[in-house]
Amino acid sequence: MPGYYLWTIGCQMNQAESERLGRLFELWGYSLADKAEDAELVLVNSCVVREHAENKVINRLHILRKLKDKNPRLKIALTGCLVGQDIASVRKKFTFVDYIFQPGALPDWGEIPEGFILPLKPPVSVSITIMQGCDNFCTYCIVPYRRGREKSRSISEICCEAAELVRRGSREVVLLGQNVDSYGHDLPEKPCLADLLYALSDIPGLLRIRFLTSHPKDISQKLIDAMASLPKVCHSLSLPVQAGADTILAAMRRGYTSEQYRELVGRLKTAMPDISLQTDL
Repeated sequence: MPGYYLWTIGCQMNQAESERLGRLFELWGYSLADKAEDAELVLVNSCVVREHAENKVINRLHILRKLKDKNPRLKIALTGCLVGQDIASVRKKFTFVDYIFQPGALPDWGEIPEGFILPLKPPVSVSITIMQGCDNFCTYCIVPYRRGREKSRSISEICCEAAELVRRGSREVVLLGQNVDSYGHDLPEKPCLADLLYALSDIPGLLRIRFLTSHPKDISQKLIDAMASLPKVCHSLSLPVQAGADTILAAMRRGYTSEQYRELVGRLKTAMPDISLQTDL
């Protein structure tokens, strides 16, 4: 049985996508290898949000190129934010890579079995991608150019997936999106993240709901009220502040001031005195 190896760097969404791709490779007849040297297929799931991450990816690809020179049967696949929307230019740069596909997409060199996405024995805490992309275009961030504009999944589709994962053993779902608080605005019914939380809370057997990553300008009072009132929603939030100076925040195109951030934190703590807050600078 041929082996596959996954090399993943970056956010929780990359991790979730690599897990999904691993399940697909196993359905295609591969088994997980302990190291790249023992594999016939190596997938690199890349991140370029920070320069050091991009350098790591490029270095890894060149290491694999040397490995492929020694083992011509080795196939290299590349996805993630290094690829972005322009596959042709990436292919020119890394001619030794056999398969290249966009982040969040599925490879096109094999048949995709229906319903393969869900693991037969999922972990207690499982991630569900509810949307892809970002519309914010912060000046320092490459994500919208690589992941594209925001695209949400329907509430019914997400709830169906969550219910099946719970039936198979999961008890906590972590909702993922580059800008999870703007969920649903691109859908015809215009649902919001709060609406999704209410719907998921009705699933029997589901005990905990978390979500990330959040954007301070997109957290509504309706979302705060939902977090406070729904027992299954954890009082925990990743809330990047990015900078403390309003001039820097404006230059970053973050869409809020330091005072607005403090006011938001105040509303969150008023509604949920026990809330756990994490931030990025």
